[in-house]
Amino acid sequence: MSDEDFEQRMKERFDQLTAIVVNLGERVDRITDRVAQIGERVDQIGKKVEELTETVGKLTNAVLGLTSSVGRYEQQIADHDKRIAENNRQIAELVERGKATDERIKALNAIVEKSFRRPDEQ
Repeated sequence: MSDEDFEQRMKERFDQLTAIVVNLGERVDRITDRVAQIGERVDQIGKKVEELTETVGKLTNAVLGLTSSVGRYEQQIADHDKRIAENNRQIAELVERGKATDERIKALNAIVEKSFRRPDEQ
């Protein structure tokens, strides 16, 4: 192999390696761009996750507040039910007393009517 042939082969190899390096450089540039895009997307997703986490926190607090309110209202309803039952019991007692009072009034009325009757009506 002559020196010229050797130089020619070396130049061809060098050109091939240069093309490979240029190709690799372009690929690295594309990969770098893609990594930057992915990084931006990760940042966007991170912000969304923070927003969602904040929203979930607010919703959790709202649910806890509603749960607490429901508990208080349930207790108030139970207290009102007890008062209503007591009122119903008292009303039933008053009805029974009223019936007894009616019987006594009827008896007194009969006595009064009897005392005001004329002797020939008795």
